[in-house]
Amino acid sequence: MHVHVHYRQVRHPGLVLFMGLAPKDEHTAYIISEHVDNGTLFGCLHNPKVQMDWSMRVGIAAQIARAMNYLHCCNPPITHRSLNALNVLV
Repeated sequence: MHVHVHYRQVRHPGLVLFMGLAPKDEHTAYIISEHVDNGTLFGCLHNPKVQMDWSMRVGIAAQIARAMNYLHCCNPPITHRSLNALNVLV
């Protein structure tokens, strides 16, 4: 069963705002979202110029957990099927 959840219903401070899609060709589309300045968590963790102490890392993990909990508590629940450091924007 497919249930459509309108993107305007999914709003949380820990989630990047989805604004829409722009078609590229018949099989591909660009996702349009709000701008996030610092790139991916993966990039930050592997950049020697970015200093992230233990408390900052725990804080980011807690923000991710709160955002995932929000998605899982939606009706119907939303599952992020590709949660990893490359898909976390900071």
